[in-house]
Amino acid sequence: MSDLDWTTKKHGDNVGDMRASDTKGSKGHRGKAIRARVQAPSGAHATGHAGPAITRVLAYRRVSTLEQGKQGNSLDLQRDEIRRYCEYAKLPEPIDFEETESGSAEAQERREQVAKLLKQVRRGDLVLVSKIDRFSRDIVFTISSVREIIKRGARFLSIAEHFDPSTPEGETQMALWASIAQMERARIRERTEGNRKRLRAMGYFVEGKPPFGYVRAQGELPNEKPRRLDVDPEKAKIVREMFDLCIAGNSAVKISAILRDRYPGVLSFESEWILNALKNRVYAGQLALTAVKPKGHTSTIRRPAEWIDAHEPIVSMETWLTAQDALVSRRAYGAVPRKESKTANWIMRGIARCAICGSVIAAAPNSDSGRHTHAGYYVCHRRLKCKSGERCKTAPFHKQAETDEFLLSETEKHFEEIRGELMQNPEPVRNPNADQFESKRADLIAARERLLALVMAGTWSLEVIDRKAKQIESDLMALTIEERRSTIQETDDTIENRNGARQWLEKVAARWPKMDPNQRRAVIAAMVDRIVVGTDKITMQWANAATMATRYANGALVNLRGEVVEPRRHGRPRKMEPVDTGEGLDLEADDADEA
Repeated sequence: MSDLDWTTKKHGDNVGDMRASDTKGSKGHRGKAIRARVQAPSGAHATGHAGPAITRVLAYRRVSTLEQGKQGNSLDLQRDEIRRYCEYAKLPEPIDFEETESGSAEAQERREQVAKLLKQVRRGDLVLVSKIDRFSRDIVFTISSVREIIKRGARFLSIAEHFDPSTPEGETQMALWASIAQMERARIRERTEGNRKRLRAMGYFVEGKPPFGYVRAQGELPNEKPRRLDVDPEKAKIVREMFDLCIAGNSAVKISAILRDRYPGVLSFESEWILNALKNRVYAGQLALTAVKPKGHTSTIRRPAEWIDAHEPIVSMETWLTAQDALVSRRAYGAVPRKESKTANWIMRGIARCAICGSVIAAAPNSDSGRHTHAGYYVCHRRLKCKSGERCKTAPFHKQAETDEFLLSETEKHFEEIRGELMQNPEPVRNPNADQFESKRADLIAARERLLALVMAGTWSLEVIDRKAKQIESDLMALTIEERRSTIQETDDTIENRNGARQWLEKVAARWPKMDPNQRRAVIAAMVDRIVVGTDKITMQWANAATMATRYANGALVNLRGEVVEPRRHGRPRKMEPVDTGEGLDLEADDADEA
């Protein structure tokens, strides 16, 4: 009998049975009967099987979290199980690889130990795990990694599932077990996220490390986890100073330099960190009921969320809102015009593009000679100045007064139109092919279950079963990839955001008559997708209700409080060629003045 063949007779069947009294078990297993079924991989150590003898055992152990490492399927329990198996089967002392990391596909890059193990595998090795889900919960990674192990002349064995992936039957079983582990991972994620939502609703902070300025409060009960936030007085002072500097008009770069100089060694105070901190509503004492950052998104854009008062604020809500207005006011496309600038109050300066070449429309004031009857023109920047490339010689001149009057008139008309659109419910977001994908997936899963029954019954040969199992798994993976590609991403176009954009619009419309030109320009820039200046027409391409809701969610709708706000410059059109400007304002250039 092989050293790895571990069987005893019971009721006429070969069943693996080892008791804690037969070997040195861990504390939690002493006195308990441990039953396991194991199967020797072909070419086992010191046996008559074909293949090289096992020279090394590479034992891989994993838990998803530190908390899981303390209880349940801990690293110590996995180690004891692997060592008992090696001791009984007379295998070499295992070389341990252990880590605390998720087994999902998203965490593969962070799993340094499994990458190290796979890099060291060579001929004659045995990669040993207690369960297949300890190796990975991603079916693609599991199958590809085990195939690579076998390709190098090594073996892979999972003690709990007892399959030999070097055989067609074993590889089929491995695919089935790996798919089960992946589905369990999905269920775990659903349960975890559901628990997070419940804790958020109770005012608990569950987003990881507390923000700078806060520490975790001690639980009220002896065994309660510290989930609430307490203010750190020393660091909170720095946070308040950061908000004050922002409201005073300092940029993130300037705030970064000031804090580094005043508080050396406390934190790096990078400008990007400053921006993220200033936009963090947690400092106003609130928590979101849902995660505020898009998945996989590292920028400062945050998803809309329902916020609740949860802990002691470091800054007041009024201070936080004022800081947001200050941040928006500095999203300028260029320098703020000087007070003595002749074009400082021109409405369309910097927010329109040429329909011919795509360049920004410049403001060209007339001279003070007294021979002009109007202030000046709007014209393509590349007609006035062109350091490189071809000049936009055919770009027209449009009188400033008529152009600005047209923009203001069109904006006032658009207030009611967009308000009506924002009162409508958004279209539901759903993959249009969802039913089709679900039907195909159900058919493939049913085929896999029928294949498993055929495996048990021995109806088909192992070669046929192996080929069909691989095809089913390949089809499932291809279906998943296709579904992900065709799935419409989550949108910020929600009823709540449409209502928020509508309320912003109503406030702006009420204040419109009293706004100065700079404020009006900022409002127009927030409401249009693009202003296109053609040869004889000016077209305002308004943002639709969905875009307005998204801009509201991302803080792109300015909340003017009397300060001068420069709008963002709209991007250059992708195609530098004439575009259809549609209906707009007919403006004829004055040939005499143009000359």
